[in-house]
Amino acid sequence: MCIERVHRIMMASVISIGAYLLYTGSVIGLAILGFVVFMLLLWAFTNFCPSVFMLGRFLKPCWKE
Repeated sequence: MCIERVHRIMMASVISIGAYLLYTGSVIGLAILGFVVFMLLLWAFTNFCPSVFMLGRFLKPCWKE
């Protein structure tokens, strides 16, 4: 697998867990979703995402730049 695919799987998993927790009435679900939104906005504006940086140490990119 490559960095981008693993990152998308991680994002989908964390969003699903946060949505489920929010659905069950847990306030932590809202915090998880807020954190994911914040990190996605940070990545959009600065082109830096800590999870992509860490995954880059273990996986290769899907395409070469």
